[in-house]
Amino acid sequence: MGVKNISADQYTSPTVFAQESENLFSLHWWLIGSDAELDQKGSYITAEIGGARIFVIRDEEGGINGFHNICRHRAGPIVVDNKGICSGKLLVCQYHGWSYDFAGRLVNAHDQTASCDKAQLGLTPVRVGVWNRMVFVCLSDCAPSLLQWLGPVADRVTRFLGAESFLYHDSIEKVASTNWKCYGDNACEGYHVGMVHKTLGQATENEKIDLYCEPDGKYVWFDVTYSNTLVDQSRSGKGLWIYKFPGLLIHCSEFGYNGECVMPVSAGSTNINRWFWINQNALSEAMVDKQDLLRSACQVIDEDIRICEQVFVNLSSGFAQSGPLSQVNEPGTIFFQQLVNDL
Repeated sequence: MGVKNISADQYTSPTVFAQESENLFSLHWWLIGSDAELDQKGSYITAEIGGARIFVIRDEEGGINGFHNICRHRAGPIVVDNKGICSGKLLVCQYHGWSYDFAGRLVNAHDQTASCDKAQLGLTPVRVGVWNRMVFVCLSDCAPSLLQWLGPVADRVTRFLGAESFLYHDSIEKVASTNWKCYGDNACEGYHVGMVHKTLGQATENEKIDLYCEPDGKYVWFDVTYSNTLVDQSRSGKGLWIYKFPGLLIHCSEFGYNGECVMPVSAGSTNINRWFWINQNALSEAMVDKQDLLRSACQVIDEDIRICEQVFVNLSSGFAQSGPLSQVNEPGTIFFQQLVNDL
């Protein structure tokens, strides 16, 4: 029979998800935004990684710092909005008003300020890295650096994009009622494109999409050539699609690139966030509207989410059995599941 799909409980079990949170999510880097969203001192963005709520902020010297969104007093939240700009020069806990500077140092603990050891009560830091205008965080001090973690992915993307200039354009945020592995299974194969993505399928139907699995770097990549079609003019020329385990997608074309994070929230919930950078010169020359890039991407993501949610419902029914995976059409999914099984 060959290779079978991983069992249903690996997608649906809260116990499995808790194990992944401890043994997987904390050891990897996660894309949480664009550096353009941190363009001012005091500007911040937040994220939640396997139950850990964090935020990153632009400090007074122009650096970017990351912290757990937990006050050292009684665990109140420091920031409550998804993104924003701190008024003044202090971070203030939204529970009892303890305050910290943008470097995370405790400044004011009210009546305890003089008696407490402020040096030991700063915000708990989180590692932050920026690559290609994308902001990443990592919960572990033991994980490799961001560039080491990206490995050959960084070189492959850089070679594809070349010396072109890109501008940050926009972002989209989606919530999927599915397990992150359902989405990963789907993203690592093109088998479903003709059935699930009618417009994308027409843009690629006359061309071969070559898929490669790379153990060195733990990623799958697609070498894509789009057909010349009026169905979706935002897709033309060459394309590069990457899924880097466990939850980073990068899509590149002559019109720009985007980074997407598959962020696990629970066994049955996943946040799908994508940030876009555009090559305005290429768009102008091809007379393509930059909003078409977002419309096309939203359509594909919505279609992916819809099918993955339906798969998750079936996996949760108690009747789904592990079926055989195709070495011809699903080598990327087989590779992805091998990485899951290696945990």
